[in-house]
Amino acid sequence: MKKYILFAVVSLSLFLGACDSTSDKTTVKADTSKEDTQVVNDESANNDNQKNKQDNSTNKQDDEKKLDVRVERETTTNKTDEVKSVFDVVKIDKGYDVNPEISQGYFLVSKIEQDDKILTGYMDMKGDVLNDTFYEVANKFTNDLAFVKTVQGEGYYINTKGEKIIDKVDGQDIVQGEMFFDGEAKVVLASENDDEKFVYIDNTGKIVTEPVKPVKNIRLYKAVSETEYTVYGKLNKQGEETAGVGIYNLLKNQPQTEIIYDSMGNILNNRALAVKNDKLFLIDINGKVVKDLSKEYAGLETMDLNFLAPQGVPLNFVDGNAVIIDLDGNLIKKTTFKKLYRIQNGFMVFAENDKFGIADMAGNIVREPVYNFCSNIYKGNVLLETSDGWIIDKIVNNSKVTE
Repeated sequence: MKKYILFAVVSLSLFLGACDSTSDKTTVKADTSKEDTQVVNDESANNDNQKNKQDNSTNKQDDEKKLDVRVERETTTNKTDEVKSVFDVVKIDKGYDVNPEISQGYFLVSKIEQDDKILTGYMDMKGDVLNDTFYEVANKFTNDLAFVKTVQGEGYYINTKGEKIIDKVDGQDIVQGEMFFDGEAKVVLASENDDEKFVYIDNTGKIVTEPVKPVKNIRLYKAVSETEYTVYGKLNKQGEETAGVGIYNLLKNQPQTEIIYDSMGNILNNRALAVKNDKLFLIDINGKVVKDLSKEYAGLETMDLNFLAPQGVPLNFVDGNAVIIDLDGNLIKKTTFKKLYRIQNGFMVFAENDKFGIADMAGNIVREPVYNFCSNIYKGNVLLETSDGWIIDKIVNNSKVTE
């Protein structure tokens, strides 16, 4: 499968090293052969000209005309034995580069200006760009806020309506801003002597902790977490990544564990998947092994670490069908799919012949495996990459739709 490496301009802000914004299933592995460690998306698949051929589906062009010519809409009715849904498919013009991660109803899209500058905006589930505004820097929304920086260099936080909420902290301009976790975010403030001043603020812009010093010689991968914990690696004197990763406490601004594992996936509810010596473990935030999964489930794949979710964690095997476990490592169910990648909103994202599809938890296929990539599922909405570009699709069944 091909690997997606997203543009730095749509990446999360970096302060204590560097990190890349990816889709929801992210695996971090130290690479000692390159100066810049890459956080890559392993769910990508090879492009081809195969088109979506869902049984019992009819498509018709919607007569609605849209001012934004980059977005084309069409209405599709999909019916299967178990799932019935009516959804509005939005086709995104190829002029946009899409960051396939939906956060609080928006995903990032980028475009190249005439001066070759890359600008980024927020697209909603209807295909509309928030306030028709593009930024030089745009981070994803967390806690209803996102940090942006204009082409003029002004940095501030906006809300999900695009309104400027925090533009100064203690009377000082914001140079860089991180994502909010549990109502707090770390920001870099402008100073007269050009020294970086790090402080933590609440969602009103008030300083909640004293200034902290940046930790040197580490690299953070904040794309793998939406909590106060993330994955980190160490850098040598040449700025190159050294072998191994550990868990970092963002709020305390210090490592939570030593460098213990070879690679690690996303962190959820104080749990993470980690690999060491080609063995897969379920660990807690202190690096302690909750369950030796390679011992419990023989023949596991360890190259791609699947996404942890409250509804379950998919485990793939070198041979055989995938299974789903809970966050304590206990078996929930066996499946009929060879490859599972994520579970969310009552759906499973699976792969067949390097193409992605979607099934409900009973195993009924609701989107055939014809897509090059599938994003996270947000309140029934999903981004799908077809051979002809990206679409926004709506999938609804009788399950309760949540974020």
